[in-house]
Amino acid sequence: MPRPARCPSSPSPQTPSTALSLSPPPGPSNARSKCAPTNLLPTKPPPFFHLRRARDISVSAFHCSQVIPGMVERGRGTIIFTGSSASVTGFAGYSDLSCGKFALRGLSQSLAKEFQPAGVHVAHMIIDGVIGERRSQRGKTGAADTAGAGAGADPDAVAQSYWHVHAQDKSAWTLEMDIRSPSSFMY
Repeated sequence: MPRPARCPSSPSPQTPSTALSLSPPPGPSNARSKCAPTNLLPTKPPPFFHLRRARDISVSAFHCSQVIPGMVERGRGTIIFTGSSASVTGFAGYSDLSCGKFALRGLSQSLAKEFQPAGVHVAHMIIDGVIGERRSQRGKTGAADTAGAGAGADPDAVAQSYWHVHAQDKSAWTLEMDIRSPSSFMY
């Protein structure tokens, strides 16, 4: 079972003001729904930098610790983590995002190797680009233009990819899948 992460800047695990809370947020977890470049060099990292990265991975580990025992008991189950290009490649100005995404990918790989023999399929999906139409493009393009460079991956096609991973035969499970949309701009 995964152990909770500890903030490296904590003076002691017993100090309540610096201890990491492992209570999950309500609803689905998407710790990095908004992302903007940050420059780490001119200033010290914000005081919440380490806590936020630790929380991102701790929430995922906590959720897994709650569902994996039941999956192991039944001898089946699927957990799919969603990452981004930052899961595999660092980008200038995005070190904050990459730390969490690299850690999530590592958690996925570790859990997959630990629980596959018990019948639990753990996979990591890399979404490289936009899903659906970009918000800035809504109302500006016609239906014929949706397959162009500004279009995102079709949400139904992305969902089908997730379902494909879930429904795979145990003898040929996917550990990681990379989904790229026409709007992919990271590579």
